[in-house]
Amino acid sequence: MIADFTSYSAWYDPASVIGGVGGWGSALGMSLGAPLTRAPCRANGSCPNYVAATAITTQPNAFKLIPVITEAVNPVQTLFGTITTDGTVGLLGPNNIVAWHIVGRTQDIRSFTPTTSQLLNVAGLFTDNTVLKVDNNANGSFGILEIGVPSKNPSLLGTSVKLADFTDPFYIGGVASYFYGNFGLLAIKSPLTSKKSYVVGKVK
Repeated sequence: MIADFTSYSAWYDPASVIGGVGGWGSALGMSLGAPLTRAPCRANGSCPNYVAATAITTQPNAFKLIPVITEAVNPVQTLFGTITTDGTVGLLGPNNIVAWHIVGRTQDIRSFTPTTSQLLNVAGLFTDNTVLKVDNNANGSFGILEIGVPSKNPSLLGTSVKLADFTDPFYIGGVASYFYGNFGLLAIKSPLTSKKSYVVGKVK
């Protein structure tokens, strides 16, 4: 939904949200949305128009959507993209929309600190006080740097981030990954390097 001013009461309590909603429904059927504007309607019952997109000057009849960002703290969800019309000016109908490219992005934001997580696996990690490196078969050793939160329930899996892992023979050249409990592997990058070590951090 780029902008919905007809049925937002199904998404949010109409008593607390004024001004429509944008967002999308997931494959699980759970509605995800965000209020578009809290501007109050006028005394005569009319409400201010909401600008859903602005013209792209380099592309005829193309409009760039105003991003819709959900109010959820985690995960943050953003709706963005473009819509192309047939050039009609004024009120548009379905036949006037000729193309679109819309993206719904879910961004999982988590903070790993000494108070919220712990070192799960560290080997082959070294520094010269300029960079922080993880061994990639340097001097016969394979390095790893993994931080996470073990599960308190033995039947569940913990959450972890591998900043660099050269110990898994399946990933030649190392791997960086984000493993989120029983949801499994959510993000991965491999290979990391063919060099003898991999830089995971630099002094600012």
